Order: sequence, then C-alpha cells, then structure tokens
Amino acid sequence: MTNFGEKFEFPGSVFSFDPKLIGETDFDSFFLALGLIYGDLKSSLTFLSYIVDYTKAEESEKISFHSGEVFAQKQYIFRSQAGLINELFKFIEENRHIYASKDFQILLCKLSRDERGVWNDLLNMSAGTETSKLKGMIHKIRNHIIFHYKDAPKNLKKGYRHHFFVQEPTIYNKGACIGVGRNMRETRFFYCEAAMVGHMINLSADNNSSAQTFGDRQSEFVDFLRDVVVPCISVMMLHYLSSKGVRVPESF
Repeated sequence: MTNFGEKFEFPGSVFSFDPKLIGETDFDSFFLALGLIYGDLKSSLTFLSYIVDYTKAEESEKISFHSGEVFAQKQYIFRSQAGLINELFKFIEENRHIYASKDFQILLCKLSRDERGVWNDLLNMSAGTETSKLKGMIHKIRNHIIFHYKDAPKNLKKGYRHHFFVQEPTIYNKGACIGVGRNMRETRFFYCEAAMVGHMINLSADNNSSAQTFGDRQSEFVDFLRDVVVPCISVMMLHYLSSKGVRVPESF
C-alpha cells in the first residue's frame, strides 16, 4: 500500500491531437470550460480517495489528533466539492443557449438513456425546478460557508452552540479540542471546524438535526459526483471531441 512517505505514479494513457481541431465558437468554448470542470471534480475526488485509502481510519471511540485531522480533511474536501457542483449549476444556467443548440442535441442523442437523464436532472437542479434536499444543502453550504468568510463569525457562533450545547452528548462534543505541535502539520484548531460542521448540520437537516443524517447526505453527495456526474461529463466530452475529428479510444 502506498503511503505519504512514498512517491507513486498516476496511471493512464495520453493521446494528442491537432489543436486546430478546436475552434473559437461559443460551442467549443463551452466544452473547454466543461473539461476544466471535469478536471476540478476529479481532483477533489482523487484527494478524498487518498484520505480514505491511504490513512488509517478514524477511531470512532477515541479522541486523537489523527482522527481529528482525517475528519477535518474530509470536511474541507466536502465543502470544496459543494462549491464546485454549485458552480456547475451556475455554469449550466448561464449556458442554456448551448443546450438548445442543434450541435448539443446531436451529442445528447449519442448518450445512453440514463446519461441523458443525468443531464436533464442537472438542468432542472440548475434552474431550481429540482427541489431535492441534496441540492438545497449544496446551495446553502456554498453560500454560507465555503467562499464567504464575511458572515462566518455569526454562522459559526450558531454552529458552535449547536455542536457543543444542542446535539446529543458524545465524546466529540464533551470538550473543545485543539492540536498544538512543532509545526503546521501538527497544529489544528479542531473546535473551529466542529463549529463549521455544527452549522452545516443546521443548514442541511430538518427539524431533527442529526450528525448521522448529515453524514449520510455527505456520502450520498460524494456518490452522486463520483458515480453519476463525473462519468457523464467524461462521456459527453469524448463525444464532443469525436465530433471535432479527434480520434478517441473506442472503449468509452
């Protein structure tokens, strides 16, 4: 098993093509942006897999620096992913004219029925006509936590109160924790991140706020990205490139 003390190589193959095949139309520019979105989502999922696969699991019945660090890293990735998917919704909404174009409809016809369903769901979520709890949670977290520190003091104050004084007592809210070491790697202010999680639970949960419910929704969200959104974007990108004359592997 790879660990952080070892270097490893990313697997995969590279195919090159004439850059002149990509034009300067709005349609081509749309797919430049979509390919970047794919890469950003992939990077966030890859980072998460490193945390899950290459570190020891969190110890559920013990407070330790390691457990706190693993949890905090996962929460950071989740907030970043929520921001990315929310930006994807905005991107889709701002480019509806592309979806209505003949060229895009031709590409849609090349997708499977399930893949076309994913695009329709993304269109509906971006327009606000899909009112799932998952979409609502993403929007709230993005607006209140991820990129807007100006409102963080009042929001985190609520989250701090919820985590330490409202939620059912556990070993994780019995005391406020910090980690202090010789350098950045060994130092973290865990109680601040506990406040952030408490606030996200308040944002995402119903009347019965539950850390377990919030954790389940995080897992559902990651599955949605990894198993639905990212593969669908990849297939659409490859169909687009093929339509431009790029020779792509037939296996996709």
